[in-house]
Amino acid sequence: MSGGPGSVAAAPPARGAGELVARDQTSLVSRSALRVAALSADVGDRVAQGQVLVQLDAAELQADVAGAHAAWDSARQAHEAAARALERAQVLRQQAQADGERAEQLSVLSADALAPTELDARRAAARTSALDVQAAQAQLQATEAAQVQARAAWQAASARLAEASLRAPFAGVVTARACSVGDVVSPGQSCLTVVAVASLRVQARFDESLLSRMRLGDAAQVWLKSQPDTPVQAQVVRLNRAVDADTREFSVDLRLSTLPPNWALGERAMVVLPHEATVLPAGGR
Repeated sequence: MSGGPGSVAAAPPARGAGELVARDQTSLVSRSALRVAALSADVGDRVAQGQVLVQLDAAELQADVAGAHAAWDSARQAHEAAARALERAQVLRQQAQADGERAEQLSVLSADALAPTELDARRAAARTSALDVQAAQAQLQATEAAQVQARAAWQAASARLAEASLRAPFAGVVTARACSVGDVVSPGQSCLTVVAVASLRVQARFDESLLSRMRLGDAAQVWLKSQPDTPVQAQVVRLNRAVDADTREFSVDLRLSTLPPNWALGERAMVVLPHEATVLPAGGR
């Protein structure tokens, strides 16, 4: 039977299956092969941004920092000494040049004013003092380069020492632990995984035929597998613009209004978006 003009048909609710995921999560890893000296958090613990969660044995790294700092101090002292040596060489060159100029003037005024050997000696002294300044300048440049290199080595050693304290990059919850006190962790090996609670989302999959019905901000209801009798209000916050080639499904991210006391990443969920009322044209069925 045909409906009248402006008749309304109710589209069925959009249903999809999903799971709990985190947009912001990180694994705390060591960049060096070091022993775990202390753990200050375990799975399920809430942590603050910057909190030290894993302390690695840093005795060798501390020794490296001390040695690098000593080398830097030595390089700074050598640079200061080279600067003083250049200053002395410049003063001696000025004196030698002045003596040479006076000697030249005297030799022009009177051939008997200075013995030839003395004039030659003053000329040689002026040339030697100029060479000494060049050598002092080269030595100063060399000590500057050595100082820069020593400072870089000290900073690198200090950075490695800082990396022995693995800190939470943001406030969140520890969701996995892969080390214990006394373990020697390899470079790149994960110790703890931290998830930002605020980034938790339910990522749900829907058939591609429903894509045109989805809007950012749409309200939804979510039933987590751990509490199937208690729906949670949610909101669509992301439409992922790709359809799976095998299942012909696309996914959306939903932010939950509340979280249950106990939750786990990967937990399954059922998502329902309310139906939409569509106005059928006159004569529609």
